Amino acid sequence: MPRAIVRFSLDNEQSNITGNAIRKDLEELGAEKIGTGAYELDNPDLEAVIDAMQSALEMLKHPAGGGRVDHFWLYLDHTDQAS
Repeated sequence: MPRAIVRFSLDNEQSNITGNAIRKDLEELGAEKIGTGAYELDNPDLEAVIDAMQSALEMLKHPAGGGRVDHFWLYLDHTDQAS
C-alpha cells in the first residue's frame, strides 16, 4: 500500500498564508496530522500527492506571508512487503 509523509516549516511567515494553503491542500487529499507540521496519507493517489506537492513547492519559492522555508520533506514508500 502506498504511503506519503510530508513535513514542512516556514520561519517568520506573517499570517500563515502559505502554510495554511499547503495544509488545506494536504487535508483535502485526506492527510492526517501526525505531528507539528507533519502529515501522513495512507494509500493515497500518488499522482494527486505529487501534483499537490509541486504546487506547494511553487508557493514556497516566494511565501505569500513572507519568511523563508526552514524545511520541506516528502517521503513516499509502500508499507506492504514485496514477496
